[in-house]
Amino acid sequence: MASITPRSGGFQARVRRVRSKTQVKTFPTEAEAIDWAPSIERSVDSVSPSRSSPLESHQSVTLHEALQRYSLEVTQGKKGAVQELGCIERFQRHPPLRIGRLRHSSRAT
Repeated sequence: MASITPRSGGFQARVRRVRSKTQVKTFPTEAEAIDWAPSIERSVDSVSPSRSSPLESHQSVTLHEALQRYSLEVTQGKKGAVQELGCIERFQRHPPLRIGRLRHSSRAT
């Protein structure tokens, strides 16, 4: 829902949505501000799924895939790229135990 606040020389309309940039515009009359807000709300709500995050579009990414992408996109530009790539490769070959199992086994002792 938009908020309309009086400002010197007019009225400010502000539309806020989660994961979206706040839209703000000032109008000379309150009626113009009220008319503008619903159209902006609709346009923000109809953002295409391709621009949303993987969680919003229900795409799943494994840790292995995320590490692979990180090593290709981020690590290559780092000063210590060779060492970091080694760490990532070792982690991918030998992932750590699940925390749930570790906690469960420590309770049994």
